[in-house]
Amino acid sequence: MTFDFDDVTMVIRLILSIVCGLMIGYERHAHNKGAGFRVHAIISLSSCIMTIVSIYGFEGFDYDASRVAAGIAGGMGFLGAGVIFVRHGNVSGLSTASGMWATAGVGMAIGCGLYPVALASSILILTIQFLLNDSSNLVSQRVNQNIAVELRSGDDSVVRLRKYFKQKGISYQVTNVTNLGDDLMRVEIRISFNKHVDVNQLFNDISQHENVNSVYFI
Repeated sequence: MTFDFDDVTMVIRLILSIVCGLMIGYERHAHNKGAGFRVHAIISLSSCIMTIVSIYGFEGFDYDASRVAAGIAGGMGFLGAGVIFVRHGNVSGLSTASGMWATAGVGMAIGCGLYPVALASSILILTIQFLLNDSSNLVSQRVNQNIAVELRSGDDSVVRLRKYFKQKGISYQVTNVTNLGDDLMRVEIRISFNKHVDVNQLFNDISQHENVNSVYFI
C-alpha cells in the first residue's frame, strides 16, 4: 500500500481538524463544561472525514456532495440539543451547542481544503467564547428566575414588592396570581437580575417584607 500526494493531504486535513477542534474545546474545558477537548476534537474530525468522503469517495458517480454538508449541519442539531438545559427559567448550554455546531463547520472547511477559512473561523470562535463568556465584564450578564411569593391579599403587598424590585434594578413580570383562601394569595413572578446578585440574600430580603409568608423557586 502506497501513499500518494492526495493521501498525505487528506491525512494533514484530518490532523488539522483535530487541532482546530482542540483549540475550540479548550475554552469550554477551561470553564468546566461537559463538552470539552474530546467532544470538539471528535466533532471537527468526524465532519472533516465525512466531507472528504463526500468529495473523493464517490468520484465517477453522479451525486451532489453538498448533501453531506447539509446532513452534518442537521445532525449537529440533535447533538447540540443534548447539552441544552432549562432550570428555574434559566437556559444553559446554548454557547456550548453553538460552539459544537461551529466546530462542525470548521471540520467541513478543512475537509474541503479551505484552510484559511477554517483557521480564521477557529480563532474567531475562540475570541467570541473567551471575551463574551459568563465571567466576562464586557457584557452585562443577567439571570432569569421564576419564583413564587405567598403573601397576604391586598394591593399594598404587591405594590411593596414592585417597589423593592425597582430599587434593586430587578426586571419583573407577574405571570400568575392564585387565591389560596384565608386571605392568602400566591404570586408567580419572572424576575431578571444581574449575575452578581446574591440569590439567597434576595430571597431573604423578600421574605422580610410585611405580609410575605414564603418565597421559593418554581
